[in-house]
Amino acid sequence: MHSELDLIAGIGPRRRRLLLTATLSFLLTIPFLLALAGPLPFPAVIALAAMAGLGIEIFGIMWDTTMQQEIPQDRLSRVYSYDALGSFALIPLGLALAGPLAEAIGTRATLVGAGLLCLGATLLVLLVPEVRDLRRHEPIELRESVLEGVA
Repeated sequence: MHSELDLIAGIGPRRRRLLLTATLSFLLTIPFLLALAGPLPFPAVIALAAMAGLGIEIFGIMWDTTMQQEIPQDRLSRVYSYDALGSFALIPLGLALAGPLAEAIGTRATLVGAGLLCLGATLLVLLVPEVRDLRRHEPIELRESVLEGVA
């Protein structure tokens, strides 16, 4: 059995389905949104925030690994630029809409709606076969004769 430190250091079991693991990990963020909507004890909210942070980090690691595995190196920086643009471009719009929406329907309903929107979007992503089926590439083993030419 692997220790927690082994898993953090990357020694533990390697996930085979990168995008599936990433998408399922994102689901860990939804309980935190719902916790903010309901009356929960502060320690419970903190625990769910930590769980959401863990989910986001696992998502990020799996996403970055997939990008580096699937995108040719000479195009990777361009694809990362588009990825960042797509990831951050709508944040100001969402922030601009959240306040008036919370004013109109209430903070609790807005947070529950946000949680349900995230859940629905994530479940839709799981319908994409490539998300479920993409596998981690096996590492390429280099023979000593290849490594000698590098030194």
